[in-house]
Amino acid sequence: MSVPAIKSSDGCSPVMAVLADEVTHATMVRVARDNDWSDDHILEGSIHELIPALAGIETPDVLVVDLSDSVDAMADINSLSDVCDPGTRVIALGKVNDVNLYRQLIDFGVQDYLLKPV
Repeated sequence: MSVPAIKSSDGCSPVMAVLADEVTHATMVRVARDNDWSDDHILEGSIHELIPALAGIETPDVLVVDLSDSVDAMADINSLSDVCDPGTRVIALGKVNDVNLYRQLIDFGVQDYLLKPV
């Protein structure tokens, strides 16, 4: 599944999530509904589809990205940082249980890295 074209609007959604699997997607939709957030911006897809979709538009306050399909998580996060507005908080999800990766992501500026399943 791919991330649809994301269009900027008068008010950018405060939270956007792009998730690689249906289980994580369903969990995030529940979280959005429990917090009265719109689930319109909880999408299935990959970080590779997200990066070009975000280019040139206002990014949300919080961006949840799934790194499960990433071959080089740090390179992908670096590419994502090129299209994110300053102040966007990124929360990464992934399958790799590695404290070194966690530290690299946090040092780079990622808000948190959560191990799947969430």
